[in-house]
Amino acid sequence: MHTGAVEQLSERAQKAGRALAALGGAATPGLVGKSAGLDSSGQARALNDLKEAGLATGNKARVELTAAGWDIFLARRRPDAGLLDEALSMWPYRHRAFLELLLSAVVARHHLVDVRGPHLGGFMAIGATGTGKSSMGRVACHLLGLDPVDHTLLVPEQTEGSVRGRRELTAEGWSFSPAPATSLPLVIFDEFDKADESVRRAVFPYFHGEVDVSWEGRRFRYLPVPLIAANPARGDRYGHLKDEYRRRSVVLDTGETRAAVPGLDENLRAFYDDERWRGLLRLDALAPPAAELPAGFRNMMSTLRHVLLPEGVDLFCGPRALELAALGRAGLLGADSDSAWADAVVATAHDYVACMESIAGLVEPSWPQQFEALRDEISAEVDLASLTAALDRRRSDIKRNTAQAQSRRRAEQAEDLQLVRARAEFVDQMRSALESIDGRKVPEHHRAGAAGLRAQLSRLREDGTHVRSAARLSELQELARAPLSEALALRRLVDQEKAAELQRRQAEKDQARQLRAAARRHPANRPSAEQRRGWATSLTLARDTAKPLERLYSRRSTRKGEDVLAELAGYRLPDGQPLLVYERPAPAPPPPPNRSWGRRVLDNLAYQPPSGTWRSTLDPAVAYSGSNARCAALSEWGPPSREVLRPALVQLHAKEDELVRLLGRKARSGRPQVSPSSPRAQAGNVVPLRAPARALPAAATALPSGSWPNPYDPWSI
Repeated sequence: MHTGAVEQLSERAQKAGRALAALGGAATPGLVGKSAGLDSSGQARALNDLKEAGLATGNKARVELTAAGWDIFLARRRPDAGLLDEALSMWPYRHRAFLELLLSAVVARHHLVDVRGPHLGGFMAIGATGTGKSSMGRVACHLLGLDPVDHTLLVPEQTEGSVRGRRELTAEGWSFSPAPATSLPLVIFDEFDKADESVRRAVFPYFHGEVDVSWEGRRFRYLPVPLIAANPARGDRYGHLKDEYRRRSVVLDTGETRAAVPGLDENLRAFYDDERWRGLLRLDALAPPAAELPAGFRNMMSTLRHVLLPEGVDLFCGPRALELAALGRAGLLGADSDSAWADAVVATAHDYVACMESIAGLVEPSWPQQFEALRDEISAEVDLASLTAALDRRRSDIKRNTAQAQSRRRAEQAEDLQLVRARAEFVDQMRSALESIDGRKVPEHHRAGAAGLRAQLSRLREDGTHVRSAARLSELQELARAPLSEALALRRLVDQEKAAELQRRQAEKDQARQLRAAARRHPANRPSAEQRRGWATSLTLARDTAKPLERLYSRRSTRKGEDVLAELAGYRLPDGQPLLVYERPAPAPPPPPNRSWGRRVLDNLAYQPPSGTWRSTLDPAVAYSGSNARCAALSEWGPPSREVLRPALVQLHAKEDELVRLLGRKARSGRPQVSPSSPRAQAGNVVPLRAPARALPAAATALPSGSWPNPYDPWSI
């Protein structure tokens, strides 16, 4: 810690600076003052002192330590290696290797930009959606304290100029202005595979590996470490990547399914919720301890080609790029001894080979054993004991990370199996409920409610089929609770009504059987042929009367120019009575006396004549307002017209059923089902039969007691 610089600050500024460093280098002013034990006035003065000294920047919402502030207030300038391991522990081994190399390359290019290169050209993550390609770049931004939005370019939305730079007309003529992305420490080129070829060509110069370039007479620098996130190309999986840039870069195949990174969404949510990881790595505080690797360690990077297959050798980035990446890793680890340098070099070499291994045909399968055998080929200037210890530590890290990944995968697989079973049970439950209230199995007066329930259950079944998490399945199960209960209640009600109907029919059959038996025992009571002819005539008349009304009852659409009101009002029952009658409105009250002429004119203009009423003659409760020539409710075929026809059909069907029973004939097929009660009057789907205001001619539902019906009067049944 720089004691002299600290002594020049006020005591309150020293407290605020140490508190800000303990909070990760960035926080709200209020939190800094609270951590430092300062009141609001002291907090404001302390932060102002820090800003005047160039140790902090910010505004009223957020303050942040500068590089000089980090040097003064943080004795430990680098994160503990174990802390960084914990931050990256959620990733599988190869993803983690890719991320560690990416962070090392960012540190190296930021601090060693003037050192002879080339640096690693960049990083390319190729794989299916949901395998962590873009997420790795955003995690790196989060650890480095960078805004992922500012450091991400959605390539399909870019142009060549926004990626590389534009020509601008100045007073001296045309000049080239580099794109803002060229000055960032890290840039993520997302959805690279979906961009136009011209834009992709503008991205590739970032991956050349050289920092200083010249374009249209203007010299500038590519400062960022670039990262491409892309889905595989059809046919050639890596067809979007050019070999001349692949061999300068680190390429990772993230896999073909989400199973390659199990639990990614949940792990990322936990990672971002943990404030320890925001800005854990500060670039200004991670300078490598040297500009070159110690003698002897450089040779290790050259020996890597011995563990590569011929195609892997062709795509090898070269020892110099890995040397610079190892220097960046040393900046991350704070290498200050042979053992620390060995850790940085071994980790860099292992991570590079692990990433290459994600692509088949590049690395020898036995590379870990061969890698350890390379120790003897390194110069004697390297402490082989330190190198052996570093290799052992790296091997232990790999085993631990692999074991953790396998444990997570097994847990995910067990959870997936439970989810598969629960999901199948839920979907089957929805299917059974849908089948139980199928429209063909539900009477007409229940079909409207059943249709709504089927729509809800179908949507739940569809969502359940594609559910991917236990939490979402629990939400669906909770949402399905009410529709399932209603479907079960409806099914029970329908079954009860069906059982009651079967019981009624059985009772009618038993009664008819008893009548026939009584007639056989007492020939005098047996109906004569003349009586049976009378019943047959009555049956024919009842059916002939009911059939035209049934056709009208079944209508669902209205033809152009058709007058539904006139057809209903003009229909006459067998006794000559109409189905509908028009009740005129009450006459308007006389105007008050002694009204002025102007007032009478205004009253006449404001007067609205009352509407009359079209009322059913069989059921006075069925009534609709309108004029003597028009009724809005009865302007088309639908529920109102069926309400008008329902009472007549109920009585005609009852008469028909009774005559069929007396004659011992089969019931008529194809007859529409007519609810015995008005749907508007139903409460809880169960309503007792309402007695009609007037009946069809003669008794419609019962025979005269004590004698057989008169066969010469067809309406005596």
